[in-house]
Amino acid sequence: MVDSLGDLVVDEGELDQGLLTSVLTPYVRIAKQTGRPVFTAGYSPLSESDKILVYLLARKAAVRLGLLGDGEEASPKEISTETGVKYGTVKPTVVELAERGLLASRDGRYQVPNHAVFRVKGRFTLSP
Repeated sequence: MVDSLGDLVVDEGELDQGLLTSVLTPYVRIAKQTGRPVFTAGYSPLSESDKILVYLLARKAAVRLGLLGDGEEASPKEISTETGVKYGTVKPTVVELAERGLLASRDGRYQVPNHAVFRVKGRFTLSP
């Protein structure tokens, strides 16, 4: 419960780390040396769009942990290279995810905005 207006003030970049951890744990770990995602066996059966979301959330987590200095955004080419999802699939998929509000785009690079993490978690909660 919020006791005062001061309790409403937060850092704009703040994200519930527990929420991010709960979404990512079944699918990915983050390399301590590079900040790059290390996918687990649970990642393989995901749909192409969910693989992209997991990858971008892993980048978000790596940035929050101070392991990745070049930002959480990634280009479709980077996404394809890192996830194994074909570039011809990545490009239309990130556009569609952005249209649905699950991704934000800036200068041709994509990220999961903080407000969308809850909706992304819902996608995985409904998955087997």
